[in-house]
Amino acid sequence: MLYGIKFLLGLVTIGLMEMAIIKQRKKGTGRNLMIGLIVFLIITIALGIYLPMGPLSAMFQ
Repeated sequence: MLYGIKFLLGLVTIGLMEMAIIKQRKKGTGRNLMIGLIVFLIITIALGIYLPMGPLSAMFQ
């Protein structure tokens, strides 16, 4: 189940990245999108580290 959540968070992260870049190129303020991007990126990376196939789990087996 957590792998599915990580997959969805990754898709949301990619979507927010695309929207933030487009918003900034159109001379708009993409500040809220960038904040959301950073939040989802941190959550996705933290979940990837936490899961059993993550780098920390592999180090301590």
